[in-house]
Amino acid sequence: IIYLKENRLEEAYTFLEESIKTLEGSRNICKVVLELNFQEKAWLIYSAMISLCLSTGRKEDAFSYLERGKQRVFLRQIKTAGIRFGNQGLEDLSDKLSQRYQENFRLSRQTDDESQKALDNIHKEINLLESEYEAKLIELFKNDPYESSLSYSKVLLEKHKKRIEELQFIINNETALLEYYYEQNIGLVIFVITKEHDLFVYTDKNVDDLLKSLSMINVLIKQGKDLPQQSLEEHLREFNYYSGKLYEQLIAPVNDYLNKNGIHNLKIVPFELLHNLPFCALYNSITGKYLIEEYIISQCPNAEIYTFLRKLHKNLNKLFIIVNPKGTLLFSVDSCYVHEFNKGNLSQELRKEFEKNDIYLSQKIAITAKNENDSWLLRDEDNQKNYYITKNGDYLCIYSDFIENAEDETMSVSKGFLGNQIRHDMHDICGREVRICKEHDASIDNFYSNGTWADVIHIIAHGVSFGNPMYSHILLCDKLGNPYYLSVSEIMTKLSGQLKGSIVILSSCESGLSLLRPGDELLGFVLAFLKAGCTTLLVSLWKVDDKATSKMMKEFYTNLRENPEFSAESLRNAILRVKEEYPTPYYWAPFIHIGV
Repeated sequence: IIYLKENRLEEAYTFLEESIKTLEGSRNICKVVLELNFQEKAWLIYSAMISLCLSTGRKEDAFSYLERGKQRVFLRQIKTAGIRFGNQGLEDLSDKLSQRYQENFRLSRQTDDESQKALDNIHKEINLLESEYEAKLIELFKNDPYESSLSYSKVLLEKHKKRIEELQFIINNETALLEYYYEQNIGLVIFVITKEHDLFVYTDKNVDDLLKSLSMINVLIKQGKDLPQQSLEEHLREFNYYSGKLYEQLIAPVNDYLNKNGIHNLKIVPFELLHNLPFCALYNSITGKYLIEEYIISQCPNAEIYTFLRKLHKNLNKLFIIVNPKGTLLFSVDSCYVHEFNKGNLSQELRKEFEKNDIYLSQKIAITAKNENDSWLLRDEDNQKNYYITKNGDYLCIYSDFIENAEDETMSVSKGFLGNQIRHDMHDICGREVRICKEHDASIDNFYSNGTWADVIHIIAHGVSFGNPMYSHILLCDKLGNPYYLSVSEIMTKLSGQLKGSIVILSSCESGLSLLRPGDELLGFVLAFLKAGCTTLLVSLWKVDDKATSKMMKEFYTNLRENPEFSAESLRNAILRVKEEYPTPYYWAPFIHIGV
């Protein structure tokens, strides 16, 4: 700081360079939460170095230090994926952790003192098991010569020029990598890498307008659902205004450069709040087109991850669909109330059962029988909420929600993947195969056994966010049909490295949102499934519309069947088809393509 204040820039550069070498040489595997705290402090040094490099014209150095400094915890998790397998001690610890996570989710829904005391003990057990798991991982990491080669002391101390050359090697002549960075002191920075040209850098001092437009876009997207026709034009005009401002800041400054070099594909590496921005919906006010109409778009949390994922890509012949349309289990009642659901009329007595669980139904409800009167969908029209009721022995189980178009989406996905040559055994004449597990078969055991078999995994289930993103989970079931909470933590420990190049489509709501930490660290399903070994993710940024999603997935798989190497282009074509029927971005822009 003293060197910078006194304008002794070369001395400041040397000091920061030595500090970063010390940081990178001392890092080792530790608990994620502790490493995140370490990264938060380390990021201050990297950001100072990036600012200094930009102010002194060292643009290649600025890009390299950005890549070296951001998402180190994220990258370490990806690069150490799979090393636990073959080590029985780690396998056993992973199983124990999974059991404790389930107990944690079950007890967290209880409010009595005894459950809360048990929950405190479970948290202590989880912390001890995670510490033991990490300690064994460190030992394995130190002693295995192959795993030691993954050490960041080698990866991060590469020459700056080699980093850019490696990216240029893997992209084609029609592709550009756009990496974003912003910071109050230096403003917005856009790094552009193309195959044949030197690094292009654009800077813009104005960050405040960018942040204001980002917040407005998030509000306007949610307002785009179920709009009456007379409000549609006004909504689109307002959305396009703010989306256009973002286009002017994020795309327009480099658009001429991209067009001049014949670029049609964008690999976007966002930064902080930009990770949750639907880039496909940025609006070009000059041409009247959205970005998805101008380019094929894919995103990656970090450019270095993109080089790593490219090596894992594989053919797509086996699709696994797991379908659990039920939401969270809220409570159970005696099965004597079956006749009330069959009649579509709830008595005051049954309404009181709902009220005991803090659910106050309005007078305007609609009940639809499903599955030969073994389950029902209850729609509370005034409160705009769905409840799913299913018979389980002597009880009726009431769930928080239900994915109404789950069956339609399942068939759309299957037909899209197999085409018109589909046989009754869910094969086609080209050897492609689909396996489907739904309702009570949507178990964690089936997920593990079929997930490691599949080239493409499609999950139709509710995603639930927790304050601690490591406990965010996807709702499946166990062998008995009881709720099973597949958490981010479990995916990272038990599935680490096992998906081996698969495409994973998370059709659950808000599956693409991650908790952002200093250093651009991302915690959530994106990290979990990339660590699990997938090379491509399709995830959503907000609560999706069931019908629009079903249509989009059918189009996506139809395109993917014809062009299996081009999943980003397949998503683009699907988005454009849905946009023809549903003009507001709420319906056509929720899904982002992450990876290769």
